[in-house]
Amino acid sequence: MINKGIPIIFLLLFTLISCEREAKNVILPEFRQKLVITSFISPSDQVSFVSVSTNSRIYGDLYQTIDQGNLKAYMSDGNREIELAMADEGFEFSSVDMQVEPGRSYELRVTSDKGLHAEGFCTVPVKRNFVPEADTAKKVWYDTYQGSMNLLVTRVFLADYPGEDNYYRFGCKMVYYDPEYYYYPYITKISGTGSDFADDKGKDGERFMANSYVLPYPKYLDSAFLIFYYQSTDKAYYDYHKSLMKYSGGDNPFTEPSPLFSNITGGLGIFASYTLDSLVIRLR
Repeated sequence: MINKGIPIIFLLLFTLISCEREAKNVILPEFRQKLVITSFISPSDQVSFVSVSTNSRIYGDLYQTIDQGNLKAYMSDGNREIELAMADEGFEFSSVDMQVEPGRSYELRVTSDKGLHAEGFCTVPVKRNFVPEADTAKKVWYDTYQGSMNLLVTRVFLADYPGEDNYYRFGCKMVYYDPEYYYYPYITKISGTGSDFADDKGKDGERFMANSYVLPYPKYLDSAFLIFYYQSTDKAYYDYHKSLMKYSGGDNPFTEPSPLFSNITGGLGIFASYTLDSLVIRLR
């Protein structure tokens, strides 16, 4: 029985070894260098930034340094064009040099003395009154180990503006003062129970719940505020961040590859815009 098994083992080893072959004379695709741009503009920002880098090799000499050359960047509002000031990892421009206005379109151009060129285009959303409102309710939560706990549930509602496509992003933080350290406010980011992104598909012109937040009842605090931020974004901003969530979410090896959204012509990346507003809710 042992003698019969030995040839089978050698046969299996030979088969496994023979599956590995060295590839020779393989012609790799030509690497095409492109500029990668990331920039978000808003009327609420005093200074806006433009991050510029270059794509990397995914085959061949991965450690070879890729020089993007000497860069210049320009911003245009349709009437005039300005050259942007250099900053760390890109450029910046101030609202003093050019105002970012709701409803207006802007073009961003980046060039390199190596012959690289990329540009993006966006239209800032029109400022709308989404009539934000909030309601709060006290809730008692019971845990087997910790016993009962008083919670405060805050729900925030918006009225979608009718007759146009709207895209949203939400954020929230809690600002509170401890009676023992009154002069030093504490600021904590609060995660909602729903998604931070939404569109008005299926609810055009309707009132809807943007998000809800659950936090411990602040009875021991002297003052506590919940600040709800809501952005009205263009479609490119929404599509980019949704694709970013799919690209970076989870480690499941069975998921399909999900490329990042890009609206940059001649390169890669994103140039998008948003308007920002907030609702302050006093909790105590």
